[in-house]
Amino acid sequence: MEELYPQLLEAQGAFMRNELTLEELRVVATADMVATIEESHGKGADQGFVVTGAPTADAIRLQQVQDSAGVIEIRFYACFDRTSYVPFDSNGQPVLSDDARIRIPVEAVVDSSEGTYKVDGYEPWPGEDFC
Repeated sequence: MEELYPQLLEAQGAFMRNELTLEELRVVATADMVATIEESHGKGADQGFVVTGAPTADAIRLQQVQDSAGVIEIRFYACFDRTSYVPFDSNGQPVLSDDARIRIPVEAVVDSSEGTYKVDGYEPWPGEDFC
């Protein structure tokens, strides 16, 4: 299951670069996660943003496994790394400021709600920075 989050990030980067379809993204992401990524991509495209690379993840650690009415939910801690992921604005300037954090602690969720394990989301971890 731990490999799904890095696979999602790679797929998300490819989708943001218009190199992957929504159908291909649905292999690793739930419908809700795909909708979130699609919305983000649309907003960026509307502003003329262009993306190079893809974020990566490392230091992945299991946090919790829960079974709720037959749906398994698995939570991981991970370090989201955007070293090789650079969004540019319509003028070709990097969107992130020079002092923007490159490595961010996140919590990722994988679940089996759609019949197979897929990433259902990830968000910055509000606790101690473990990256």
